Amino acid sequence: LKLTKILQCSDFNVPNSLLKKANVQITSEMGFCVKDGQSLLVFNFKAPELNSKLQIKADFAIMHPRNPDQLLLLTSAMLQLISLKQKKALLTHKFAQPTKIDHCDFVDEDQVIIISQLQISTFSIKTQLLQKLIDRQLDQKAQLMQVQLFNNNLLLQFTGADQHNQLFGVCEHYELQTQTLQMHESLQTQICYVEGDQREFYLVQAFYSDGVFFTVTNLQTKKQKSSILVQIEKSVFIKMFQLQKFAAVVLFCFNGDILVFDFHTTKVYVQQTTKNCIIASKSVQNDFVLLHNTGELQTANCVSQELSLIQKPTQQEQLAKFKEKLQVDQKDAVDYLISNNFKNEQIFQILNEMGQEQKYDQDNILVQYLGQVESFTTDAENVLLLDLLQKSNKPLQKTLFQTKFFISPKLCEELIKRKQYQNAGLVFYKLGEVSKAVACLVENQAEADMQKIYTAIDQFNHEEVVKYALQQKFSVYKFQKYINQVILGKNLQGDKKTIANLIDLFSQHNHKQQATQLYLEVCTCVQDAKTLVFYQTKLMAFQDDERVIQKLEEKYCKMHSKIYVKRFEFPEFEELTEQSQKLKEIKTKLDAVAQAK
Repeated sequence: LKLTKILQCSDFNVPNSLLKKANVQITSEMGFCVKDGQSLLVFNFKAPELNSKLQIKADFAIMHPRNPDQLLLLTSAMLQLISLKQKKALLTHKFAQPTKIDHCDFVDEDQVIIISQLQISTFSIKTQLLQKLIDRQLDQKAQLMQVQLFNNNLLLQFTGADQHNQLFGVCEHYELQTQTLQMHESLQTQICYVEGDQREFYLVQAFYSDGVFFTVTNLQTKKQKSSILVQIEKSVFIKMFQLQKFAAVVLFCFNGDILVFDFHTTKVYVQQTTKNCIIASKSVQNDFVLLHNTGELQTANCVSQELSLIQKPTQQEQLAKFKEKLQVDQKDAVDYLISNNFKNEQIFQILNEMGQEQKYDQDNILVQYLGQVESFTTDAENVLLLDLLQKSNKPLQKTLFQTKFFISPKLCEELIKRKQYQNAGLVFYKLGEVSKAVACLVENQAEADMQKIYTAIDQFNHEEVVKYALQQKFSVYKFQKYINQVILGKNLQGDKKTIANLIDLFSQHNHKQQATQLYLEVCTCVQDAKTLVFYQTKLMAFQDDERVIQKLEEKYCKMHSKIYVKRFEFPEFEELTEQSQKLKEIKTKLDAVAQAK
């Protein structure tokens, strides 16, 4: 920021004792006015001959931001726009009822915002219409520092000190379209935007905690990023503005510090001055007017080659910039991708090819990229990380395997393809696909997972579990075993249709041998003749080869008491008393049947 002195207030007989926020009003670099009781001192930088001293009864006097000849005067009963040159009122508007005004200011060349304790309104100079924006019922025990009206959002930023003389800030954020209010606990707040295919809006906030730091929140996606902590002396934050043409804000502090926060890269730049700043006002483009406690008035002009532009570059431009940086410094190139959130197939191809050629350590370009990304937003990034995890050593695996994955059905497909069934099950569970999750965990056969599944087996849709497993060509034996466990908890007579539907899934997917075996095992346990005929009929509906039935019957039914019970006696259920009791009862019945035969 280039600082240029405009004038010294004492040269115009304005004592420093009058230089307080409540007394001084600056709208641009064209001039300012100072209230001293009912006296008003007006200074015109462009035409000093119009400098004047007026006697007024107004509570507020505001100089027009583009025409220093015009003053807006407000009382609780009315407002007037007067011309200093013509010495007359250009317009007068009387309020419907007297209103105590807490604050007023120009928000642009036409609109004046008027804030009272009960409501917030705007007045148009062109149409001379007063319009209520929203009702207000808050009475902040703090000083109003800044007002922003932008894109149907109204921000009122207050700053105060608590009983321990600690600074606190609160922002009333009104969404005018929905007539809703949010409260932000920050020392300065500003709504900013960047251009792209469509405008993106961001909420930038400034905080103090042993130093200054900023956060930026995308108002659409709600994603938030933070800057590093910058060590500066604690001070009141006077005002914060977005820099025109840049994705950055400038923050003016009472102690003279000026901070610029690039909310695209999250970098913070600090410029320190020795003079306390009382008032900061935005002028044209990136010019600002600062009034210091010494009575010196300065303009501050921002010139930068480092800040992110407000206009997002095209993908071709970003790709070219990335390749250019890659030739010089790999880390800088990765930082560029992260700060610009730039992702496409070409980038991932470059990262993958370079990563494959490099040693898998902390200097690997893939490790650097994947380590910095807060969370993935594409399936291509998932594949990069999975490739890296498979080829990296164990310590690196622990470093990288965090909750970064982009949760999607394609991630599940990729995990299944890599035979990572347990992870696929966890992702399916996050997606709300419980049946698919159970199928993956059954395929994985981890003892702890199986115990949990069999304990809660009545809660699952078994038809969906088996159908998905057979579609994915999972192990038929594992799901035959799973269905055995399901049948164990069913009533063979009362639940016969449910049991038959589950067994038929195997025959429908061309696993007739497993379906035949399951029906024969059930038939062995059935004691009711009518129910037995039902199961035999279901069996004969798909299995017309009597030799297969005979072979399976000889193999499984003659020694059925041993095989069937053994099939259900899983080691993980030794501690389950109720389950063990059921198994014992079935074994006793089957032993009796076998002995009778």
